[in-house]
Amino acid sequence: MSVMRTAHEIVHLLGLRCPDNWAQKQQPILGYRVDSRLTQPGDLFFALPGCKMDGHQFLAEAARHGAVAAVVRSDYRGSDFGMLLLRVEDVLASLHLLAKKTIESSSAFVVGITGSVGKTTTKEMLAAILSTHFVVGKTPGNCNSQTSFPLALLELSGREQMLVLEMGMTEAGEIARLAQIAPPRMALITRIGFAHLENFSDGLEGVARAKAEIFVRGTTEVALLGGECWNYSAIQESVVPVKRHLSLTMADVDYSFRQLSPNQFQLVEGRTLSPTFTIDLPAPHFLENAILAIAAARELHLSWEHIQEGINHFPQGDRRFELTEHLGAIWINDCYNASYDAMMGALAALQIREHPGRKIAILGKMPELGVASHSCHRAVGAMAANFVDELIAYGEEALPLWETFCQQQGSGIFCREWEELVRETKERVQPGDLVLLKGANSLAMWRLLTEALS
Repeated sequence: MSVMRTAHEIVHLLGLRCPDNWAQKQQPILGYRVDSRLTQPGDLFFALPGCKMDGHQFLAEAARHGAVAAVVRSDYRGSDFGMLLLRVEDVLASLHLLAKKTIESSSAFVVGITGSVGKTTTKEMLAAILSTHFVVGKTPGNCNSQTSFPLALLELSGREQMLVLEMGMTEAGEIARLAQIAPPRMALITRIGFAHLENFSDGLEGVARAKAEIFVRGTTEVALLGGECWNYSAIQESVVPVKRHLSLTMADVDYSFRQLSPNQFQLVEGRTLSPTFTIDLPAPHFLENAILAIAAARELHLSWEHIQEGINHFPQGDRRFELTEHLGAIWINDCYNASYDAMMGALAALQIREHPGRKIAILGKMPELGVASHSCHRAVGAMAANFVDELIAYGEEALPLWETFCQQQGSGIFCREWEELVRETKERVQPGDLVLLKGANSLAMWRLLTEALS
Protein backbone atom coordinates (compact mmCIF):
# COMPACT_ATOMS: atom_id res chain seq x y z
CA MET A 1 0.00 0.00 0.00
CA SER A 2 1.52 3.32 -1.05
CA VAL A 3 1.74 6.46 1.08
CA MET A 4 -1.67 8.17 0.99
CA ARG A 5 -1.59 11.64 -0.49
CA THR A 6 -4.32 14.13 -1.34
CA ALA A 7 -4.65 16.01 -4.60
CA HIS A 8 -3.69 19.19 -2.71
CA GLU A 9 -0.46 17.61 -1.46
CA ILE A 10 0.50 16.49 -4.97
CA VAL A 11 -0.26 19.94 -6.38
CA HIS A 12 2.05 21.39 -3.73
CA LEU A 13 4.82 18.85 -4.42
CA LEU A 14 4.69 19.64 -8.15
CA GLY A 15 5.00 23.35 -7.42
CA LEU A 16 1.58 24.17 -8.87
CA ARG A 17 -0.95 26.71 -7.60
CA CYS A 18 -4.08 25.54 -5.85
CA PRO A 19 -7.09 27.93 -5.80
CA ASP A 20 -8.27 28.74 -2.27
CA ASN A 21 -11.84 27.70 -3.07
CA TRP A 22 -10.83 24.44 -4.78
CA ALA A 23 -13.46 21.97 -3.55
CA GLN A 24 -11.56 18.84 -4.54
CA LYS A 25 -8.27 19.57 -2.80
CA GLN A 26 -8.78 16.77 -0.26
CA GLN A 27 -9.43 14.15 -2.95
CA PRO A 28 -7.30 11.12 -1.93
CA ILE A 29 -4.88 9.66 -4.48
CA LEU A 30 -4.67 5.89 -4.08
CA GLY A 31 -2.25 4.90 -6.85
CA TYR A 32 -0.23 6.05 -9.85
CA ARG A 33 -0.43 4.85 -13.46
CA VAL A 34 0.98 5.57 -16.90
CA ASP A 35 -1.04 2.82 -18.62
CA SER A 36 -4.72 3.74 -18.83
CA ARG A 37 -5.66 0.05 -19.10
CA LEU A 38 -4.28 -0.57 -15.61
CA THR A 39 -5.90 2.45 -13.98
CA GLN A 40 -8.01 1.77 -10.88
CA PRO A 41 -10.46 3.89 -8.87
CA GLY A 42 -8.68 6.70 -7.03
CA ASP A 43 -5.57 6.71 -9.24
CA LEU A 44 -3.54 9.59 -10.62
CA PHE A 45 -2.84 9.09 -14.34
CA PHE A 46 0.28 10.51 -16.03
CA ALA A 47 -0.42 11.35 -19.69
CA LEU A 48 3.09 10.62 -20.93
CA PRO A 49 4.09 11.38 -24.52
CA GLY A 50 5.38 8.44 -26.55
CA CYS A 51 7.01 7.63 -29.86
CA LYS A 52 3.83 6.09 -31.27
CA MET A 53 1.10 7.04 -28.81
CA ASP A 54 0.40 10.07 -26.63
CA GLY A 55 -1.01 9.50 -23.16
CA HIS A 56 -3.41 12.40 -23.66
CA GLN A 57 -5.28 10.19 -26.13
CA PHE A 58 -6.16 7.83 -23.28
CA LEU A 59 -7.51 10.26 -20.70
CA ALA A 60 -11.08 9.11 -21.37
CA GLU A 61 -10.12 5.48 -20.76
CA ALA A 62 -8.27 6.36 -17.56
CA ALA A 63 -11.37 8.20 -16.33
CA ARG A 64 -13.62 5.24 -17.20
CA HIS A 65 -11.42 2.99 -15.08
CA GLY A 66 -11.73 5.32 -12.11
CA ALA A 67 -8.80 7.76 -12.26
CA VAL A 68 -9.66 10.89 -10.27
CA ALA A 69 -6.84 13.09 -11.53
CA ALA A 70 -4.35 13.31 -14.40
CA VAL A 71 -1.05 15.06 -14.98
CA VAL A 72 -1.18 16.64 -18.44
CA ARG A 73 0.88 19.06 -20.51
CA SER A 74 0.16 22.70 -19.89
CA ASP A 75 -0.93 23.15 -23.53
CA TYR A 76 -3.57 20.40 -23.39
CA ARG A 77 -6.96 21.86 -24.36
CA GLY A 78 -9.18 18.76 -24.42
CA SER A 79 -11.83 17.51 -22.01
CA ASP A 80 -11.06 16.67 -18.39
CA PHE A 81 -13.51 13.71 -18.50
CA GLY A 82 -14.48 14.48 -14.92
CA MET A 83 -10.91 14.30 -13.57
CA LEU A 84 -8.76 16.92 -11.90
CA LEU A 85 -6.18 18.04 -14.44
CA LEU A 86 -2.74 19.01 -13.15
CA ARG A 87 -1.08 21.00 -15.92
CA VAL A 88 2.73 20.86 -16.12
CA GLU A 89 5.44 21.65 -18.65
CA ASP A 90 6.87 18.11 -18.69
CA VAL A 91 4.78 15.10 -17.58
CA LEU A 92 7.73 12.70 -17.22
CA ALA A 93 9.71 15.27 -15.22
CA SER A 94 6.72 15.62 -12.89
CA LEU A 95 6.61 11.85 -12.38
CA HIS A 96 10.31 11.94 -11.52
CA LEU A 97 9.80 14.86 -9.15
CA LEU A 98 7.03 13.12 -7.21
CA ALA A 99 9.19 10.00 -6.86
CA LYS A 100 12.15 12.12 -5.71
CA LYS A 101 9.98 13.83 -3.08
CA THR A 102 8.90 10.39 -1.88
CA ILE A 103 12.52 9.34 -1.35
CA GLU A 104 13.38 12.65 0.32
CA SER A 105 10.62 12.07 2.86
CA SER A 106 12.01 8.62 3.68
CA SER A 107 14.82 7.80 6.11
CA ALA A 108 15.58 4.50 4.36
CA PHE A 109 19.12 3.55 3.34
CA VAL A 110 19.21 3.36 -0.45
CA VAL A 111 21.15 0.63 -2.26
CA GLY A 112 21.31 1.09 -6.04
CA ILE A 113 22.13 -1.77 -8.40
CA THR A 114 23.02 -1.60 -12.08
CA GLY A 115 25.08 -3.57 -14.61
CA SER A 116 24.79 -5.16 -18.02
CA VAL A 117 23.58 -8.49 -16.63
CA GLY A 118 22.50 -9.90 -13.28
CA LYS A 119 20.85 -6.76 -11.88
CA THR A 120 17.53 -8.37 -10.96
CA THR A 121 19.04 -11.55 -9.51
CA THR A 122 21.44 -9.53 -7.34
CA LYS A 123 18.62 -7.23 -6.23
CA GLU A 124 16.31 -10.10 -5.29
CA MET A 125 19.01 -11.95 -3.36
CA LEU A 126 20.17 -8.85 -1.48
CA ALA A 127 16.57 -7.91 -0.63
CA ALA A 128 15.96 -11.44 0.68
CA ILE A 129 19.06 -11.24 2.88
CA LEU A 130 18.32 -7.76 4.22
CA SER A 131 14.72 -8.73 4.95
CA THR A 132 15.96 -10.98 7.76
CA HIS A 133 16.92 -7.88 9.75
CA PHE A 134 15.22 -4.82 8.19
CA VAL A 135 11.96 -3.66 6.67
CA VAL A 136 12.95 -3.73 3.00
CA GLY A 137 11.45 -2.12 -0.07
CA LYS A 138 12.56 -2.96 -3.59
CA THR A 139 11.75 -2.27 -7.20
CA PRO A 140 9.58 -5.16 -8.38
CA GLY A 141 10.61 -7.36 -11.31
CA ASN A 142 12.73 -5.38 -13.73
CA CYS A 143 11.11 -2.01 -13.00
CA ASN A 144 14.28 -0.07 -13.78
CA SER A 145 13.28 2.32 -16.58
CA GLN A 146 12.54 6.04 -16.71
CA THR A 147 8.85 5.31 -16.08
CA SER A 148 8.67 2.00 -14.17
CA PHE A 149 11.35 3.03 -11.64
CA PRO A 150 9.64 6.21 -10.36
CA LEU A 151 6.24 4.50 -10.40
CA ALA A 152 7.65 1.75 -8.17
CA LEU A 153 8.95 4.35 -5.70
CA LEU A 154 5.53 5.99 -5.50
CA GLU A 155 4.12 2.65 -4.31
CA LEU A 156 6.43 2.48 -1.26
CA SER A 157 4.76 2.29 2.14
CA GLY A 158 7.01 4.81 3.89
CA ARG A 159 7.94 2.26 6.57
CA GLU A 160 11.01 0.90 4.80
CA GLN A 161 14.40 0.92 6.50
CA MET A 162 16.26 -0.34 3.41
CA LEU A 163 15.53 0.27 -0.27
CA VAL A 164 17.12 -2.04 -2.85
CA LEU A 165 16.61 -0.39 -6.22
CA GLU A 166 17.48 -1.63 -9.70
CA MET A 167 18.52 1.03 -12.21
CA GLY A 168 18.66 0.30 -15.95
CA MET A 169 19.50 2.23 -19.07
CA THR A 170 19.67 2.10 -22.84
CA GLU A 171 21.68 5.28 -23.35
CA ALA A 172 23.86 7.75 -21.49
CA GLY A 173 22.18 9.99 -18.92
CA GLU A 174 19.36 7.63 -17.97
CA ILE A 175 20.97 6.15 -14.85
CA ALA A 176 22.00 9.66 -13.78
CA ARG A 177 18.34 10.71 -13.82
CA LEU A 178 17.31 7.65 -11.77
CA ALA A 179 20.16 8.19 -9.31
CA GLN A 180 19.05 11.80 -8.81
CA ILE A 181 15.57 10.53 -7.93
CA ALA A 182 16.96 8.04 -5.37
CA PRO A 183 20.64 8.77 -4.65
CA PRO A 184 22.28 5.52 -3.52
CA ARG A 185 24.39 5.49 -0.39
CA MET A 186 25.66 2.10 -1.56
CA ALA A 187 25.97 1.30 -5.27
CA LEU A 188 26.58 -2.08 -6.90
CA ILE A 189 27.68 -2.66 -10.48
CA THR A 190 27.35 -6.31 -11.46
CA ARG A 191 29.24 -6.41 -14.76
CA ILE A 192 30.04 -4.32 -17.83
CA GLY A 193 29.03 -6.29 -20.91
CA PHE A 194 27.76 -6.24 -24.47
CA ALA A 195 24.38 -4.61 -23.92
CA HIS A 196 23.03 -1.42 -25.52
CA LEU A 197 26.23 -1.04 -27.52
CA GLU A 198 24.29 0.48 -30.41
CA ASN A 199 24.05 3.68 -28.35
CA PHE A 200 27.76 3.92 -27.47
CA SER A 201 30.29 4.77 -30.16
CA ASP A 202 33.19 4.13 -27.75
CA GLY A 203 32.01 0.62 -26.93
CA LEU A 204 32.33 -0.91 -23.48
CA GLU A 205 34.07 2.14 -22.04
CA GLY A 206 30.98 4.14 -22.92
CA VAL A 207 28.75 1.52 -21.29
CA ALA A 208 30.94 1.68 -18.16
CA ARG A 209 30.70 5.48 -18.10
CA ALA A 210 26.91 5.26 -18.26
CA LYS A 211 26.80 2.66 -15.48
CA ALA A 212 29.09 4.82 -13.32
CA GLU A 213 26.37 7.46 -13.31
CA ILE A 214 24.90 5.52 -10.38
CA PHE A 215 27.59 7.05 -8.14
CA VAL A 216 26.25 10.33 -6.76
CA ARG A 217 28.93 12.73 -5.53
CA GLY A 218 28.44 13.53 -1.87
CA THR A 219 25.93 10.70 -1.32
CA THR A 220 27.40 7.37 -2.47
CA GLU A 221 29.61 6.09 0.34
CA VAL A 222 30.45 2.58 -0.87
CA ALA A 223 30.76 1.02 -4.34
CA LEU A 224 30.84 -2.75 -4.86
CA LEU A 225 32.24 -3.75 -8.23
CA GLY A 226 31.84 -7.19 -9.76
CA GLY A 227 32.80 -8.69 -13.10
CA GLU A 228 36.14 -6.84 -13.31
CA CYS A 229 34.33 -3.51 -13.55
CA TRP A 230 37.32 -1.75 -12.04
CA ASN A 231 39.27 -2.20 -15.30
CA TYR A 232 37.30 0.67 -16.88
CA SER A 233 38.67 4.18 -16.48
CA ALA A 234 35.20 5.68 -16.00
CA ILE A 235 34.73 3.58 -12.88
CA GLN A 236 38.29 4.03 -11.63
CA GLU A 237 37.88 7.81 -11.83
CA SER A 238 34.50 7.90 -10.07
CA VAL A 239 34.54 9.81 -6.79
CA VAL A 240 33.40 7.28 -4.17
CA PRO A 241 35.00 7.15 -0.69
CA VAL A 242 35.14 3.32 -0.56
CA LYS A 243 35.37 0.91 -3.50
CA ARG A 244 35.24 -2.84 -2.98
CA HIS A 245 36.37 -5.22 -5.70
CA LEU A 246 34.88 -8.69 -6.13
CA SER A 247 36.07 -11.56 -8.29
CA LEU A 248 35.39 -15.23 -8.93
CA THR A 249 38.86 -15.81 -10.34
CA MET A 250 41.26 -13.49 -8.49
CA ALA A 251 42.40 -13.68 -4.87
CA ASP A 252 43.91 -10.19 -4.40
CA VAL A 253 40.53 -8.45 -4.08
CA ASP A 254 38.22 -7.36 -1.26
CA TYR A 255 35.80 -10.26 -1.74
CA SER A 256 36.38 -13.62 -3.41
CA PHE A 257 35.23 -17.16 -2.73
CA ARG A 258 36.25 -20.77 -2.32
CA GLN A 259 34.11 -23.45 -3.92
CA LEU A 260 33.76 -26.51 -1.67
CA SER A 261 31.08 -28.39 -3.63
CA PRO A 262 28.52 -27.53 -6.31
CA ASN A 263 26.32 -25.73 -3.76
CA GLN A 264 28.69 -24.97 -0.88
CA PHE A 265 31.33 -22.27 -0.64
CA GLN A 266 33.08 -19.84 1.64
CA LEU A 267 33.35 -16.12 1.08
CA VAL A 268 36.84 -14.69 1.45
CA GLU A 269 36.44 -11.30 3.13
CA GLY A 270 39.87 -9.73 2.92
CA ARG A 271 41.90 -12.46 4.63
CA THR A 272 39.00 -13.87 6.64
CA LEU A 273 37.06 -16.96 5.66
CA SER A 274 33.31 -17.03 6.22
CA PRO A 275 31.43 -20.05 7.53
CA THR A 276 30.39 -22.52 4.83
CA PHE A 277 27.36 -21.35 2.86
CA THR A 278 24.83 -23.50 1.06
CA ILE A 279 23.30 -21.89 -2.03
CA ASP A 280 21.13 -23.80 -4.46
CA LEU A 281 21.65 -21.64 -7.53
CA PRO A 282 19.85 -22.46 -10.79
CA ALA A 283 23.12 -22.19 -12.75
CA PRO A 284 26.80 -21.44 -11.99
CA HIS A 285 26.78 -18.02 -13.65
CA PHE A 286 24.46 -16.77 -10.88
CA LEU A 287 27.25 -17.26 -8.34
CA GLU A 288 28.77 -13.86 -9.09
CA ASN A 289 25.43 -12.22 -8.28
CA ALA A 290 25.24 -14.15 -5.01
CA ILE A 291 28.72 -13.04 -3.93
CA LEU A 292 27.87 -9.42 -4.76
CA ALA A 293 24.69 -9.59 -2.67
CA ILE A 294 26.48 -11.26 0.25
CA ALA A 295 29.32 -8.72 0.14
CA ALA A 296 26.80 -5.87 0.20
CA ALA A 297 25.12 -7.46 3.22
CA ARG A 298 28.48 -7.72 4.99
CA GLU A 299 29.20 -4.04 4.25
CA LEU A 300 25.87 -3.35 5.97
CA HIS A 301 27.06 -5.40 8.99
CA LEU A 302 24.68 -8.35 8.70
CA SER A 303 25.72 -11.52 10.46
CA TRP A 304 26.60 -14.71 8.62
CA GLU A 305 23.51 -16.31 10.20
CA HIS A 306 21.20 -13.65 8.76
CA ILE A 307 22.89 -14.01 5.37
CA GLN A 308 22.35 -17.78 5.24
CA GLU A 309 18.73 -17.33 6.36
CA GLY A 310 18.15 -14.81 3.58
CA ILE A 311 19.76 -17.06 0.98
CA ASN A 312 17.40 -19.85 2.02
CA HIS A 313 14.44 -17.57 1.19
CA PHE A 314 15.83 -16.31 -2.12
CA PRO A 315 13.01 -16.56 -4.69
CA GLN A 316 14.05 -18.52 -7.78
CA GLY A 317 12.38 -19.04 -11.13
CA ASP A 318 10.53 -16.26 -12.96
CA ARG A 319 12.07 -17.23 -16.31
CA ARG A 320 15.62 -17.20 -14.93
CA PHE A 321 16.92 -20.72 -15.62
CA GLU A 322 13.55 -22.07 -14.51
CA LEU A 323 13.25 -25.85 -14.95
CA THR A 324 9.95 -27.36 -16.03
CA GLU A 325 8.88 -30.63 -17.67
CA HIS A 326 6.58 -30.73 -20.68
CA LEU A 327 5.59 -33.87 -22.59
CA GLY A 328 8.61 -35.79 -21.34
CA ALA A 329 11.21 -33.12 -22.16
CA ILE A 330 12.99 -31.00 -19.56
CA TRP A 331 12.89 -27.28 -20.41
CA ILE A 332 15.12 -24.52 -19.07
CA ASN A 333 13.08 -21.34 -19.39
CA ASP A 334 15.73 -18.60 -19.35
CA CYS A 335 13.80 -15.94 -21.27
CA TYR A 336 14.18 -13.19 -18.67
CA ASN A 337 16.87 -11.52 -20.75
CA ALA A 338 19.29 -12.24 -23.57
CA SER A 339 22.39 -10.12 -23.27
CA TYR A 340 25.58 -11.56 -24.74
CA ASP A 341 27.00 -12.41 -21.29
CA ALA A 342 23.74 -14.02 -20.18
CA MET A 343 23.53 -16.09 -23.36
CA MET A 344 27.09 -17.37 -23.03
CA GLY A 345 26.57 -18.13 -19.34
CA ALA A 346 23.41 -20.11 -20.05
CA LEU A 347 25.13 -22.21 -22.73
CA ALA A 348 28.08 -22.88 -20.42
CA ALA A 349 25.67 -24.00 -17.69
CA LEU A 350 23.93 -26.27 -20.17
CA GLN A 351 27.25 -27.85 -21.09
CA ILE A 352 28.13 -28.89 -17.54
CA ARG A 353 24.62 -30.13 -16.77
CA GLU A 354 24.56 -33.92 -16.90
CA HIS A 355 21.79 -35.31 -19.07
CA PRO A 356 21.47 -38.69 -20.83
CA GLY A 357 19.44 -37.39 -23.79
CA ARG A 358 19.88 -34.75 -26.47
CA LYS A 359 20.60 -31.14 -25.61
CA ILE A 360 18.71 -28.61 -27.73
CA ALA A 361 19.03 -24.81 -27.70
CA ILE A 362 16.19 -22.62 -28.97
CA LEU A 363 17.80 -19.19 -29.14
CA GLY A 364 16.42 -15.82 -30.18
CA LYS A 365 18.17 -12.60 -31.05
CA MET A 366 20.23 -10.49 -28.64
CA PRO A 367 19.03 -6.87 -28.95
CA GLU A 368 20.79 -3.49 -28.96
CA LEU A 369 24.31 -4.71 -29.76
CA GLY A 370 24.92 -2.17 -32.51
CA VAL A 371 28.02 -2.81 -34.62
CA ALA A 372 28.91 -5.76 -32.37
CA SER A 373 25.66 -7.59 -33.16
CA HIS A 374 27.04 -9.74 -35.97
CA SER A 375 30.19 -10.81 -34.11
CA CYS A 376 28.34 -11.45 -30.84
CA HIS A 377 25.72 -13.63 -32.52
CA ARG A 378 28.48 -15.54 -34.32
CA ALA A 379 30.29 -16.11 -31.00
CA VAL A 380 27.11 -17.50 -29.43
CA GLY A 381 26.65 -19.76 -32.44
CA ALA A 382 30.19 -21.09 -31.99
CA MET A 383 29.56 -21.66 -28.29
CA ALA A 384 26.32 -23.52 -29.03
CA ALA A 385 28.08 -25.74 -31.58
CA ASN A 386 30.36 -27.00 -28.83
CA PHE A 387 27.66 -27.66 -26.26
CA VAL A 388 24.35 -28.65 -27.90
CA ASP A 389 23.19 -31.35 -30.29
CA GLU A 390 20.61 -29.29 -32.12
CA LEU A 391 19.88 -25.58 -32.54
CA ILE A 392 16.73 -23.68 -33.49
CA ALA A 393 17.43 -19.97 -34.05
CA TYR A 394 14.68 -17.36 -34.19
CA GLY A 395 14.65 -13.82 -35.57
CA GLU A 396 16.50 -12.05 -38.38
CA GLU A 397 19.28 -10.78 -36.12
CA ALA A 398 20.00 -14.37 -35.05
CA LEU A 399 20.91 -15.40 -38.61
CA PRO A 400 24.73 -15.15 -37.97
CA LEU A 401 24.23 -17.33 -34.88
CA TRP A 402 22.57 -20.05 -36.97
CA GLU A 403 25.12 -19.77 -39.80
CA THR A 404 28.07 -20.19 -37.45
CA PHE A 405 26.44 -23.16 -35.72
CA CYS A 406 25.85 -24.84 -39.08
CA GLN A 407 29.45 -24.25 -40.18
CA GLN A 408 30.76 -26.07 -37.11
CA GLN A 409 28.00 -28.54 -36.29
CA GLY A 410 26.58 -29.38 -39.69
CA SER A 411 22.91 -28.48 -39.40
CA GLY A 412 20.48 -26.27 -37.55
CA ILE A 413 17.06 -24.71 -38.01
CA PHE A 414 16.47 -21.01 -38.66
CA CYS A 415 12.99 -19.49 -38.23
CA ARG A 416 12.05 -15.99 -39.27
CA GLU A 417 8.39 -16.16 -38.22
CA TRP A 418 6.76 -17.17 -34.93
CA GLU A 419 4.45 -19.71 -36.55
CA GLU A 420 7.46 -21.40 -38.11
CA LEU A 421 9.21 -21.55 -34.73
CA VAL A 422 6.16 -23.14 -33.11
CA ARG A 423 5.94 -25.74 -35.88
CA GLU A 424 9.63 -26.65 -35.79
CA THR A 425 9.57 -26.90 -32.00
CA LYS A 426 6.62 -29.29 -32.10
CA GLU A 427 8.34 -31.46 -34.69
CA ARG A 428 11.84 -31.61 -33.21
CA VAL A 429 11.59 -31.64 -29.40
CA GLN A 430 11.12 -35.19 -28.16
CA PRO A 431 10.66 -36.88 -24.75
CA GLY A 432 14.02 -37.17 -23.00
CA ASP A 433 15.44 -33.95 -24.49
CA LEU A 434 16.92 -31.12 -22.43
CA VAL A 435 15.91 -27.81 -24.02
CA LEU A 436 17.35 -24.36 -23.33
CA LEU A 437 14.89 -21.62 -24.28
CA LYS A 438 16.44 -18.16 -24.38
CA GLY A 439 15.96 -14.92 -26.30
CA ALA A 440 15.29 -11.21 -25.94
CA ASN A 441 12.48 -10.44 -23.51
CA SER A 442 10.65 -8.60 -26.28
CA LEU A 443 10.30 -11.88 -28.21
CA ALA A 444 8.27 -13.46 -25.38
CA MET A 445 9.68 -16.86 -26.32
CA TRP A 446 8.23 -18.44 -23.17
CA ARG A 447 4.99 -18.65 -25.14
CA LEU A 448 6.42 -21.77 -26.75
CA LEU A 449 5.78 -23.63 -23.50
CA THR A 450 2.05 -23.28 -24.13
CA GLU A 451 1.68 -22.82 -27.87
CA ALA A 452 4.10 -25.52 -29.03
CA LEU A 453 3.57 -28.03 -26.25
CA SER A 454 -0.17 -28.01 -25.67
